[in-house]
Order: sequence, then C-alpha cells, then structure tokens
Amino acid sequence: MTAIVRDATAGRALLVQDHQRNRPLTNSRPGVPFFAFPRARPAGVTLSGSPAESYEMYEGEWCMKITTPVGAFTDIVLPVPTPLSLPDGDITALVHIESATNCLSVNLFAADSVGYANYSYAGQSNPAAPTFPTIARQGYVHIGINLATGDNVTDPQREWVVGAGTGMAFATTPVAAAKLRITPAAGTQATVRIFGVWYKERAKQSSIVLTFDDGWATQHSAALPILEKYGLRASLGIIGPLINQSNYMTTGQLREFIAAGSECVVHGNPSNPAYPGRLNLACYDTIPEIRADLRANADFLRANDLVTNNSDQVYIYPQGVWQHAKDDRRILDALAQEGFTAARGTVTNAVSIIGGRFARYDRWQIPIIGHLWAGAGAGLEDANITRIINRMTTAVNQGRCPWLTFHQFRAPTNQQDIDPANFEKICAAIAGLINSGTAVNLLATEFVAESLAQ
Repeated sequence: MTAIVRDATAGRALLVQDHQRNRPLTNSRPGVPFFAFPRARPAGVTLSGSPAESYEMYEGEWCMKITTPVGAFTDIVLPVPTPLSLPDGDITALVHIESATNCLSVNLFAADSVGYANYSYAGQSNPAAPTFPTIARQGYVHIGINLATGDNVTDPQREWVVGAGTGMAFATTPVAAAKLRITPAAGTQATVRIFGVWYKERAKQSSIVLTFDDGWATQHSAALPILEKYGLRASLGIIGPLINQSNYMTTGQLREFIAAGSECVVHGNPSNPAYPGRLNLACYDTIPEIRADLRANADFLRANDLVTNNSDQVYIYPQGVWQHAKDDRRILDALAQEGFTAARGTVTNAVSIIGGRFARYDRWQIPIIGHLWAGAGAGLEDANITRIINRMTTAVNQGRCPWLTFHQFRAPTNQQDIDPANFEKICAAIAGLINSGTAVNLLATEFVAESLAQ
C-alpha cells in the first residue's frame, strides 16, 4: 500500500509504503475526552488561581491557553461526574509548554475523592540546568501515561507518584477527581496551551522501530542475518565520513540493508570537514553552521543512492543533544529549514511515544529504549535484556510505540556493545508481539509519515 501525506511544517510531500501488511494508515484510538481541542471553556471545567484564559488555534489545532499569575500555580479542574474505573491509570494530557524557563512543572492529578485525601500525580518537570539529554524542554508534551509500578527509577517522568495518603489505587478504586496543575518558576508566569485530556487513550496497534547508530560493520555481519531470520527491518543512522572506513560498513553493505527492506537515515557528527571536531549540533553557534552539518550527512545519502522513502528527512541527534539551552530553538529551526520531518534522541526516561494522531507532536524529540551493557557476572546482562524486553512489551500493551536503539553487535567490550545472541532474544520478543497482532515493525520514515497522516 502506498499513500502520500504532507508535512505542514516543512511543506514537503512524503511517500509512505506499508511493506509489512496491508492496513490503513491509522493507529489511533483517541479514547474518551474530559475535553478535547476546545474553542471555549469546556462544560464542567473550572479554573483556580485567576489565570489569563483564552482559546486559539495553534499550529492547526484549537486549544485552551493558560497564563498563570506570577509565581502562583493554576489548576484546571476536570469534570468527573461519575467515578471512572481506570485500572491502568490511563489518563493522557497533550500540552504545549511555551517556555521551559518559565514553567516549573505541568502535572496531572487523580484522586479517589474531591478532597484529594488519596491521590497520585504524573507530569513534566524541568530541572534548573539544561543538561543533555534531559527533559528540560519547551514544546509539545504528553503527560500521564502510566507505566508498571516500580519502573520509576528508569522512567521517572511517566510514572504516577503517590502524592498523599495511599495514593490513587487505580486497580481497585475509581477516579473521582482529576485536575491539571501548571506551576511557574519563581517570579515568572508560565504559558501552557492545553489541547485536551483523555482517558483510555490507546493505539490500536503499536509500532516498534529498530534503530542502529553510526554504521558499524557488525550491524551488517551480525545483526542483518538476525533481522532477516525474524522478518524485521531497521533504520540505520549514518555518519557520512565514517562509511567505507575501518570497522564501518561500506556503501555496498548499506545497499544490502536497503535491499532487505531496511533504510538509511541521517546521523552526525563528525560530518562537515569545514567544521572538524564538532561532537554535536550544540557545538555550532549559528543556524547556517548547523544547517551545513545537517546537509553534509544528508548529501552523503543522496550522493550514494541510499535514500528511500524520504529517509534523508529523518535525523538522529548526535549524543542526543537537540538544544543549546532551555528555550533555544536554533537546532530545531535548522532541522525544519533543511526539510527534516522528525528527529530521534537518546533520552530513555520516556521509553516510547503514543501512537496515532498524537505521535506527530513528539516527532522532534523521539525517545528510546536504549541498550547499555550491564557488565559480566552474576547474570547482570541477562537481567538487563529481560528488563529491555519487559519495557518494550509494557509499552506495546499500553498502546505506545517504542523505538529501540543499538550500536555494536559483538561480545561486549564496552557499554554500547550487545552480544548478537542477546539481540536475537529481543528480536524474538518483537516477533512474538507482531505474531500476536499487538504490534507491527515500522521503519522510522513509515512511522513518521503515518504520524503526520493522522
């Protein structure tokens, strides 16, 4: 099946082909809204804290725009006329944070009573310093998707946290009260656009995207046969100057990947010889310099006949760095100006993104389930592989779409290595999810095009 969709940001058409199965380009089950894409104050919604309130169309969607008072939080109280049974705590808010510097946090609260004697919360909090990679970000944010209890060490921003009393016991107690709280940084006002809050939001069928970074030769010698054995495909992040060098793939080997159904997308640095020694895009001061680096790696794919399905429009951030500092948009602006439609990072504390119509909002900062070798002895790596499979399976069962990332495929000598036998265990688990009908394996370009089509 083939479809044409258009990216409103870049104004470019994308050709998407579903190689795996003949299914419609839809992966969305929006769920039931508390409110969605409001044009006026939704029925039953109340505000506290005397914020500035307005309703506008922002980047093609209607939203509630809230600006808090200076230094004081605002609550958007959601209507819950009848207690809601939500065993998984499955409540999702889609918001746009205008300034990470001014917004300390946006949190969802769920309680068993309007008095909030027992409640839990989940949200987006911004640390004081813009370290990389981090969640210190402005832009579109999903809040409130619950993960399995106990995963808060590896996934702190998507876990419901006990706020008071015994917390919200989702498995046994219906939600009787819920609210969205916006808290500004001290001495500032936070502006947040709220597009909606839903419960029981799920993708009909989750997408699993496999990404390989850097173009290592072991990806061809060790990983490709395993992919072919299980009928899987991967998106390879390519650093142009490294290809055809020692320990890296040749252009011919990259074409073998493509012939097997995989693809090459744009990665970096090092890249542009005019800017040697740049380890990530934040090493450049100006947008033209950033664009030159982006273009150098994209041009390598174009010049060597390695572009398929607009794969030169998907980028993998070197070291996961996507901004110079909070609220700095030079890198994002450069990507858009160069015609990119999505970018994948290295943040692992969000593990996956919501599929379907909501995925398009996350496409510039796609998080991953990453692999780092846990070390030898005492079953450390066995437990590590089990954890990765469990996180992927949990994400799929919750209707989310995990992206997995790997580097070298060999007996481990450093943290970025994975033993091929352990990679095969992960591939076997993916094949099991596909065979059960709960997931499909998409390429990065297919996932992005499908998201933009929603």
